[in-house]
Amino acid sequence: MNLWGLIKSWFSRKDSLPPGFHMIKRPDGSISIVDQKTIDYMESKAPDPTQKSLDVVLKQLRKVRVYSGGSLGKECMNKEVLIETESDADFNELSEALRIMDEPAGHCMCLGDPTFEFYGEGSKRLAIISLHHGLTIRWDLWKDDAALVDGLRVLNWLAKRGVTYPLDEYEENLRQEEISELNWKRWIEHMPQCLIPFKAEMTEDLGWAVFTTAPDSTNSGEVVKENAGNNEDQREGLDKLQKAMEKAYSDGIERALVLLAWFGNGAGPWSGFPAYEEVADRLILKISKENLISALSRSDLSEAQLEGGARFLTGHEARSFRNSILAQLSDDIKNTFLEHVLHSTDEDKKKRAQGIFSGKK
Repeated sequence: MNLWGLIKSWFSRKDSLPPGFHMIKRPDGSISIVDQKTIDYMESKAPDPTQKSLDVVLKQLRKVRVYSGGSLGKECMNKEVLIETESDADFNELSEALRIMDEPAGHCMCLGDPTFEFYGEGSKRLAIISLHHGLTIRWDLWKDDAALVDGLRVLNWLAKRGVTYPLDEYEENLRQEEISELNWKRWIEHMPQCLIPFKAEMTEDLGWAVFTTAPDSTNSGEVVKENAGNNEDQREGLDKLQKAMEKAYSDGIERALVLLAWFGNGAGPWSGFPAYEEVADRLILKISKENLISALSRSDLSEAQLEGGARFLTGHEARSFRNSILAQLSDDIKNTFLEHVLHSTDEDKKKRAQGIFSGKK
């Protein structure tokens, strides 16, 4: 059983849930699995975040400690002290940085990093507040996290005192968001025009990554049923896209070539790619074996079509179907796909291609 199958088996029955997890029914009738901390949050009657309540603490500051890691309620998860200060100048600068919106900002699933511990007169602990991604802060006095007016001010306060990793991580996250946005724009630019009306539905998966394992060889014996979606909504969504493609490209070979080119214009990786790219693969799986063989056997495939074709043939889902296509491709065609992939600097792609097209592992 693969990892995803194992995880699903854990949660398939109420009496087989891992310790600390609970099954709940959502308002729409669907079932979710949550941990105890999530239930505590959902049932909390604590008030919304306000600047006024935070200022009560900030005006009493006599000492500030900053710990690495996050917090769990009233306790720091890590006792490594990064900063300790009793400077009024530090207090004033930090207080100015900790300006928040007077409204709930949801509840981040992580525990934050780093964590601030505030002390007043007589070393009385006033509050434990964790920073989340340079964007929000969490205090157990509030039910929800609070959005910072300018998270960079807090990050710069830390960096000025030698704790630079939160700012570094924030800037790296911004860089990754920019890359994700560029990848999405390129994907949309190469999307078949007939699918543009469905663009908004595909953005729901923007930023999520799909990790797949490479089949060892064409003789793996692995049979994975074609799965266009694990629920009715996904199946209906894919059916709509398939009908749009069939209407715009009635010829199956042409439809295959268009989808292969689209699949070849993804973010780059064949594992750890944005989830929305799976749509192209699933649509290709809907094309007949004969039409796919004809499309993949053409000698005039573009670079994008070669990329999409190699990526499709090395895919994990519906492995037996892909193997049956591969078995009918000539050695020259297989070598063409292999040579295309070997020009890549991506070692994962090379390993997959060698395992599929040349039998090397």
